[in-house]
Amino acid sequence: MRRGLRFGLALLVAGWIPVFAGDSGRGRSRTETSPVFWLSDFSQVRHATAEMNRHKMGIFWLMKTRELTPGDAITVWFCGWNDPTECVNGPGTCGSDPADLEDTVPGSFCWWGNGGIVSNQGEVVIGGVARVNQPPGEKLFGELTRPRKAEINLVVKTHGAPIPDQLLEQITTFDGGCAVNQCEELQIAVFTAH
Repeated sequence: MRRGLRFGLALLVAGWIPVFAGDSGRGRSRTETSPVFWLSDFSQVRHATAEMNRHKMGIFWLMKTRELTPGDAITVWFCGWNDPTECVNGPGTCGSDPADLEDTVPGSFCWWGNGGIVSNQGEVVIGGVARVNQPPGEKLFGELTRPRKAEINLVVKTHGAPIPDQLLEQITTFDGGCAVNQCEELQIAVFTAH
């Protein structure tokens, strides 16, 4: 299991190297940290955090969360707003009004970020790379165009217990397994624009 995790992280880092290689040194990246919250009541998930490194060519993110149902298939959705001034209540509040969650908000986007299986302890360590205008998987709508200025939400969605003939869809698509299992967005990490 550890070897698989290390291999997966090595591939993740290798996928990120070309993003940095395209920078001639003029742009600086910055790392931000966010707690993880329950969407049901916005209470903080104990000992859960997310980190994001912004760069002009994209964003690398890593989430360490817990208190999920052991063995469940999950996805993390990388959603945001390139211009937070377009949000109903302005910057720092994107997603707080239901109207912000529509695909008609100028500069908004929502993509598959990554997926996996919750550990026996109810924990997940998962990360991904979002390159400018290059969704890594299923794209619900929009494009990331301003990685340094965008307001970002990482949303953890459960797809329930693995279904043998649907597992790939459960961890890579928005509705994978939802016809059989109850799917629900459970947790969120919020990165406001700076």
